[in-house]
Amino acid sequence: MNVLAIDTATPYLVLGTLDAERTLRRGRRHAETLIADLEAFLAGVGLEPGQLELIVVGEGPGSYTGIRVAVATAMGLARGLGVPVVGAPSLAA
Repeated sequence: MNVLAIDTATPYLVLGTLDAERTLRRGRRHAETLIADLEAFLAGVGLEPGQLELIVVGEGPGSYTGIRVAVATAMGLARGLGVPVVGAPSLAA
């Protein structure tokens, strides 16, 4: 199953699949870099967005604005791709 995880609750942007993970320190610039970083990450692991079957998004605790960036991005991708999105506590990852 092709699962994408997104977490922006902290100054680190965390992107992951079941087989790979990338952590980038972005400070409070998640909204500026998330889409480009996500595209590069998916290309790096050999996935096209249309191959995703599930999106998991970090729901904190953490920066309210950071969490909103990840949730909005995940919801937009999920709706556009027709895949489910689920939340997971950031500390459980």
